[in-house]
Amino acid sequence: MSDRSHPDDELSAEVREAERFVKMSDVELSAWMAREGFPAAAAAVRRFVNAAFKLGQQSTRRVKPRQQFEDAHPMDVLGTIRSAGVLMAGIAAGAIAFVLYARAQKLPLFDLADAVAAPLALAQGIGRLGCLAAGCCWGVETTGWCAIRFTDEAAHAQTGVPLDVPLVPVQLLQAGFDLTLSLLLAWIWRRRPRPAGTVFWTYLILYGLGRGSLELLRGDSVRGLWWGGAVSTSQIFSAIAVLIGIAGLVAQRRRTPARA
Repeated sequence: MSDRSHPDDELSAEVREAERFVKMSDVELSAWMAREGFPAAAAAVRRFVNAAFKLGQQSTRRVKPRQQFEDAHPMDVLGTIRSAGVLMAGIAAGAIAFVLYARAQKLPLFDLADAVAAPLALAQGIGRLGCLAAGCCWGVETTGWCAIRFTDEAAHAQTGVPLDVPLVPVQLLQAGFDLTLSLLLAWIWRRRPRPAGTVFWTYLILYGLGRGSLELLRGDSVRGLWWGGAVSTSQIFSAIAVLIGIAGLVAQRRRTPARA
């Protein structure tokens, strides 16, 4: 099996599907802002969505897969950001755009973050179906009953996925997890939990735990592996997401006075 990188100019199927879905959700999000008493913010929200995705796309292009690093070269850890080659880097850059733009436009940052958490998880789930269709992000070999085999030469040429080999359908598992998470977050959001930001911090924690765990079933090395293959770049990002989510929940609850 060859260990080849994706072409520099290729965006992952995950990114393309997520962009398509979130832009479709743009109208609904603007309508929600109007219903919640922020009618003047609708145009700003639409501009924000475009700006965040544009920055996220550029980040995902730049965060390219590389050959896995050897333990004997610890200084190469400084190049971690270049080896991710995954949607998570695009999400991180988009989150930065989210914060900066929301602050500049005086939007309710944490209320807005709560509103987009469930659609974001849903978009990621749809994106994973794109991964399955393209043949990327494949799973480890398995003898289980639920194995999936790829047979398309074009998929192998594009992604390096092994052909006629039984693999764990990790793309479907990730899609199922993301879609379930989106339903859970939507249910929590409809209950209007306080303080604002609770839904988004919950998303970071649960997504990080789920993504980090499912990485154990991934068989592709192009996403970046560390310390002899023990840890993937996505697991590092997932751990950071969990820590940020926990810290965010704790900090906001400390700043919010208890109700009498």
